Amino acid sequence: SKRIRFAITQLDGLTPNKCDVGFVGHLNNLFAHRLGLACPCGRRLGRPAIPATKCPGKFNRQYLCVDITDDRGQRVRFEHPDLLAVDKPSGLLSVSTDDEHERTALVRARQLLPGGIGGLWPVHRLDRDTSGVLLFARSRTARDTVQASWREVKKRYVAIVAGCPAEDSGTIDAPLWEDQNLRVRVGDHADAKPARTHWRVAQRSRDRAWLEIELDTGRKHQIRAHLAHFGHPVLGDERYGTAGPRLCLHALDLVMVQPTTRAPLHLVAPVPAELRKTFGAR
Repeated sequence: SKRIRFAITQLDGLTPNKCDVGFVGHLNNLFAHRLGLACPCGRRLGRPAIPATKCPGKFNRQYLCVDITDDRGQRVRFEHPDLLAVDKPSGLLSVSTDDEHERTALVRARQLLPGGIGGLWPVHRLDRDTSGVLLFARSRTARDTVQASWREVKKRYVAIVAGCPAEDSGTIDAPLWEDQNLRVRVGDHADAKPARTHWRVAQRSRDRAWLEIELDTGRKHQIRAHLAHFGHPVLGDERYGTAGPRLCLHALDLVMVQPTTRAPLHLVAPVPAELRKTFGAR
């Protein structure tokens, strides 16, 4: 059996109004009826679902953050009729590959919300060893809408790097290309594509630095290749630096608008405790 923990909280600045069939359905799928959970109107959540028009409660699935965690560490950070955002753990593929079809963030997201999730379409991807915010769309239309304006989405990462940059901030503007061994290279090449990475030193220590990073582009291994080229590889990056317990790179947040309502949306995945511990280690 699989243990699932979940909590429901109102998103800041939004006013929910009514309970709807779909949201109650999600709770049913999570065995809320067995746990005796109740809607604010006093009706116990369980089958049959409560019609939205008959519920005077304060739930509305459009305005709720559903915080659900499986026993392997993946957490749903945001659930909406158009979008689903998860906090992907390090070591997990975003989507399937030729060699792996089951152990992916996409499969686990579907398992977290069994029976009620419907289809999911990846909006973007994170490297296997990068943790943090990963966004899926609930329809092809929503995916296409978000991807069409993806360059306008603010994407912020945190990284712990070897050594301390001399400057407090800067921009790495250098093209990237992939060689026949699937290693991303920096520099001019017939296949190179433009890539721009902005960085800022948040904290320094004797032999490492905590960087906040924003991307103008989202090339494969962009942050890792750029920082290694810059002379400050990400700690734990076996491919571009030196091996360690884990890659010290985390997708912290996305700032965007919802594809249908155009309301502002800020998706956050808190920095894992092991990264803070690594920064403090000597």
